[in-house]
Amino acid sequence: MTIEFITKQEFQSLSDRLDSIAEKLKEQKTDKTNSWIDNDQFMAMLSISKRTAQNYRDKGIISFSRVGKKIFYQLSDVNDFLGKYKIPAFNNKQLKYA
Repeated sequence: MTIEFITKQEFQSLSDRLDSIAEKLKEQKTDKTNSWIDNDQFMAMLSISKRTAQNYRDKGIISFSRVGKKIFYQLSDVNDFLGKYKIPAFNNKQLKYA
């Protein structure tokens, strides 16, 4: 077993690099909300049919982009869409479990 020592300057340099990597990982996590999914992924995510997805678009319920015949949804819009229909958790203290 070998023990190696590093200088304070080398340690600080390593620490700065780790901080930089951590920041980039945070940015990538944030960028995922700005990523796009196609219509097939949207339908699979919500377990809906093509017709239901079409109805959502026709009624303006969900924003989308069309490139040629391909349809895309911004993931943040899908999350907002799902949030509109979120049913909050409730605590019913009258419930008694056996």
